[in-house]
Amino acid sequence: MKQWLIALLLLAAPVCTAQVYTVSGGALAYTPLAGGTDLPALVLGSEFEGPIGLTGTASLFGQAFTSFYVSRHGHLAFADQPTPIANGRLFVSHVVAPYWAQLEPGAGSGVQWLESGGELVVEWTAMLQSAAPAPKPALTFQARIDLTTGQVEFRYATGTPAATSGLHRVMLSGEFAATASQPVCFGEQATFVGASGQLSAWPSDRFIRFSAGAGAAPSISVTLGGTAVAQQELLQFSHGVLITNINLELGVADADNDVTSLETSFSTLPAWLIVSAEWQSAPTATPYTVTPSSGRVDNGTDLVLTLIAREGSGTAAAFTFRLEGKSFGSGGDDEEGAGGSCHLAGGSSLPLVLLGLLAWRRRKFRNC
Repeated sequence: MKQWLIALLLLAAPVCTAQVYTVSGGALAYTPLAGGTDLPALVLGSEFEGPIGLTGTASLFGQAFTSFYVSRHGHLAFADQPTPIANGRLFVSHVVAPYWAQLEPGAGSGVQWLESGGELVVEWTAMLQSAAPAPKPALTFQARIDLTTGQVEFRYATGTPAATSGLHRVMLSGEFAATASQPVCFGEQATFVGASGQLSAWPSDRFIRFSAGAGAAPSISVTLGGTAVAQQELLQFSHGVLITNINLELGVADADNDVTSLETSFSTLPAWLIVSAEWQSAPTATPYTVTPSSGRVDNGTDLVLTLIAREGSGTAAAFTFRLEGKSFGSGGDDEEGAGGSCHLAGGSSLPLVLLGLLAWRRRKFRNC
């Protein structure tokens, strides 16, 4: 019974639930990186190099980055400059650390990186543990980030490090919150890495993988004059009403506080001076509001808008509504297309000119 329990524990993959990463690992023969770009300053005394630009985008804890730093101390940083040692649980923001320890160069040491085939690879070769007694062990390892899926993988060559301390970590970390908390995911692996990320045995010819899962879906809200608009709702306006006067707001939020983009597609883009960029947003910290202001609604306009909010892990939400421009004629007061005014639900009326300025919504009027 005890042997079965141990086997189950070894097979179980730790899940960093709040951070949406599943940790796994196994045996894998080490293959040195070929064709990378050397970072010679890291073996000549520099603590780090960067920022280094990416062609693609690296996603970490739901946030997107197009540049990174490399530390000689066994980690990458995406938002801040690296530091020599992980200080307990207070880490530099957005770190990928296959072996965060105090390291120094020796004979044959090197650090190189390569972006190819949608993957970023950084390799530390024959780096020495600063605190180890002579002869200091030479350690070689890699960090690999899939720029499409966000998966992070650490790979280790054969090595025998000196006894590790609590400051040697295998981990990912996210951004500090206002409360000083920070999402951290340790590379916990039985025999090799403990629950706090401390390396207990060098994982020679093995990998540790952080598989990025789908985070909580972002949400989209649309309001008109402070009143919520429903999915698929038809909004009718009188001819010539200006977008800037209708007080239309597109709100984006995300339960994980991930950086989220907003895209808007139009069924048609009529020549009434709408600026499509005003209905969109590059990846931005949530929550935020987009308020378009250019253009107008003309008679005969029938525009279907589809909003898509997409967060760093690829999870998305969609919202669709419709704008229609109407011209009201000279018929009876309560018939659509009738008269020069629209009627409030209570029976009072407003001139069409004033209606055009204030852009009263259809549901506040009868037959408007």
